[in-house]
Amino acid sequence: GFWAAPVAQALCDALAGGIAVDAESRVRARIAVQSCEIDREEGAALPLDSVSSLRLIFRSPFLLMTRGALSIDPRTLLVGLANRVRGLARWQDFDLELDWRNFAVEAARVRVVDQRLRHRTWARRSIRSGGRSIPVNGTEGAFTLQGDLQPFLAILALGQTTHLGQQASFGLGRYELVPVP
Repeated sequence: GFWAAPVAQALCDALAGGIAVDAESRVRARIAVQSCEIDREEGAALPLDSVSSLRLIFRSPFLLMTRGALSIDPRTLLVGLANRVRGLARWQDFDLELDWRNFAVEAARVRVVDQRLRHRTWARRSIRSGGRSIPVNGTEGAFTLQGDLQPFLAILALGQTTHLGQQASFGLGRYELVPVP
């Protein structure tokens, strides 16, 4: 984190200087930057101390794959989310201390119920590949996790910030947690 402020300032300066409209163009679109301040979030709010059902409402499509097929297997979902949080924590010089074997065993006991999901296909463009259209698949909607969720509350709460599944860095997998009474 010691380099965050200079990087933020360099990014703001670059945006103010303009972004090339086209890879070959000298025309630049200037971006008005309001502030270069870095926001910091301290901690993550857990939905409840103890809960047996949590609804995940997706604000952007998510993509979870198991052996090449779309999946919402709870074990895949929770272990994948823990791996994402762990990977991002390393950028902040932290590690996620977890009994991974037990975590996976407990995750396999969680059930997915009340699925209201639909498949969605769309395309994104890759400027780096000359504006080529790249097909993207995902799942939209919501579902409920049910079971002993206590071991997963912190990971699920952090997941609201880190997002879930493949292509999360493109904004996929953004969700909101809602406790189910």
